[in-house]
Amino acid sequence: IHLYRLIISSAIGGIYAIITYMNIINNLFVKIIVSILMIRIAFKKQNIKDYIYELLIFYLVTFVFGGVVFFILFNSKESKIIIKNGVFIGINSIKVIVLGIFIGVILLTNMLKKIRKMLNTKKYYGRARIKILNKEINVNIMLDTGNLLQDPISKIPVMIIEKDKLKGIIPDNILKMVKENGGDFNFENISNEYISRIKLIPFSSVGKDKGVLIGIKADQLIIEINYKKYITKDIILGIYNNKFHGKEVYSALLGIEVLERSKIVNEYIANVKGKHKYNLC
Repeated sequence: IHLYRLIISSAIGGIYAIITYMNIINNLFVKIIVSILMIRIAFKKQNIKDYIYELLIFYLVTFVFGGVVFFILFNSKESKIIIKNGVFIGINSIKVIVLGIFIGVILLTNMLKKIRKMLNTKKYYGRARIKILNKEINVNIMLDTGNLLQDPISKIPVMIIEKDKLKGIIPDNILKMVKENGGDFNFENISNEYISRIKLIPFSSVGKDKGVLIGIKADQLIIEINYKKYITKDIILGIYNNKFHGKEVYSALLGIEVLERSKIVNEYIANVKGKHKYNLC
């Protein structure tokens, strides 16, 4: 999203509120059209599903803030309420509005945390194609919303991948540096084409307060997950020394930020009988 889009969208909402107050146009159908227009202006082009989600969140925010403010207005001795052209107007309600915003933010924050927690219980699996210096591999991935790793300097997100999966695409002397307990890193025998790609990623996890993960910047990552295809060049591979899963269900953990930074190149991907893959559009 861009600030100028939000300003234009907000201005349209504010202008319509004045028009409603003046009783020029005031009906439910127009209100719905204006809200759809505001969301369309605020966000770039997207699929229908995401558009509906954003519209529902817009209504959620509106109802929560409006409900809190009206509740305080109706129960406040300092404020008076009048009805003009079918619109409730609060008199001397600046304090009420500020208090309503404060309470509304707290309510919304807690509501969204619970909703996100519910959504995060669902795991998404997919495939990823990794390209480094004209070499490429394919790995099974899992979308891990808890993976928030970034390169501390470039802020590029990190996808964690099993070390064994990188054999053949990354030199063995780099992979040998990856140890379970970290340690000293020797970069003397690494070629120039790889030395500039290596990153040291600090991390913390359960049972390990501080650690350093060796990462290597990839040229391209193509992701197929949740029936969508994404492509990005902003990705660092964090090399993991062990296995994620004994049955090899997935070999890499993908953070949600990687998808947010990526470009959708195909929204409809289907596997037919598990043998062939067709792009439906």
